[in-house]
Amino acid sequence: MDTPHQINRPAAIYLRTIERMLGDLDSRMDTMTAAAELVAGRLTGGGQIYAVADEEGFVSEACGRAGGIRQMKNIQHDEHPPLTGNDVILAGTLNHDPEGQAQELNGYRDIGALVIVFGSAQSSVSETADILIDNGMPIGTNPVIEVTCREEPVCPTAGVANISALWLFACELVAACTRLEKTLAMYESGGMPGGGARNNAYQDVMFHDDLMAPSVAPGVLANQFLSEMTRCFTGLSTQYPRFFQGGMLMARSLESGHRVWISGNAHHFSAQNGMPGDPGLFPLNLNDMDMAAAVDAFQSEDTFAYMGYFSYPEPFVKATRQAGMSSVWLQGGCEYRYFINRPQEILIDCGWKHGDACIDLPGYDILIIPP
Repeated sequence: MDTPHQINRPAAIYLRTIERMLGDLDSRMDTMTAAAELVAGRLTGGGQIYAVADEEGFVSEACGRAGGIRQMKNIQHDEHPPLTGNDVILAGTLNHDPEGQAQELNGYRDIGALVIVFGSAQSSVSETADILIDNGMPIGTNPVIEVTCREEPVCPTAGVANISALWLFACELVAACTRLEKTLAMYESGGMPGGGARNNAYQDVMFHDDLMAPSVAPGVLANQFLSEMTRCFTGLSTQYPRFFQGGMLMARSLESGHRVWISGNAHHFSAQNGMPGDPGLFPLNLNDMDMAAAVDAFQSEDTFAYMGYFSYPEPFVKATRQAGMSSVWLQGGCEYRYFINRPQEILIDCGWKHGDACIDLPGYDILIIPP
């Protein structure tokens, strides 16, 4: 059982906020099911599906994500045919530019596209939606961790809420398509054997003609997703001491004038720098640097943190050990947990399944929907 000291840790407060958010989304499943059935009708009628948002993380999750919809496109950057009245727009909002985003979405609606907004019901952007998937949060990024030396709280939660709602909706959309005797083509992780070739083979495929999933009732896949998230969060809640240890390592590096190096092989994570509520502690991201140059700059008093999926980050492990520096590894599918085992190496098992997808769709060849 958690002690009061553990319960009031920032990691525990943040996790409880996300768990409550998922419970709120569960209560909105009827709206998601109805929206999914409308979208399934449009897609089976030849429509296309697009993602757009006022922040990069939502679109990065929606498009090209392992377990996601193969034909989901970034309407602002991916090549696509002219928008039609049979198309669908999935729009995430954190209320960064409500007037500009509302104007954009109204333009899509004027063409006849179905606009589904994921965000706060308190945002004026919600008024542009044909359907609103309410994230149940106030306007903005909703940071939830109070820090005595800061005027505003840190650690945003609303982006996570929008993405969670997006994947619950995707569960319902996949199921709705099966009830129309159609099976959506879904992404496989490029890190899986044959994943890249499989994704290329379905590059222009909305529905399979080589696979047929049986009809799936509303709520079945979404409940699987919620159960998987609960499993992951339960596992994380047993690791609060590791969060504390990792945080102490980073704090010592910063307090001594050294660096915390961050690398994230992740869609949403890489878009969080500079977001309202970002603590601003980690401005340096190895994703934006030459790997060799960054490794040459490692010092023993620095700390390295890595947000990864299921593959073993061998170059980073070797480099941090060579430098004699501390490191924190947030990994899913932790088949490699036994390799990250030295005293100054903190491994946090995020609980994701190998392959970065968690839902078993009957009759389908891969797991779908990322956790």
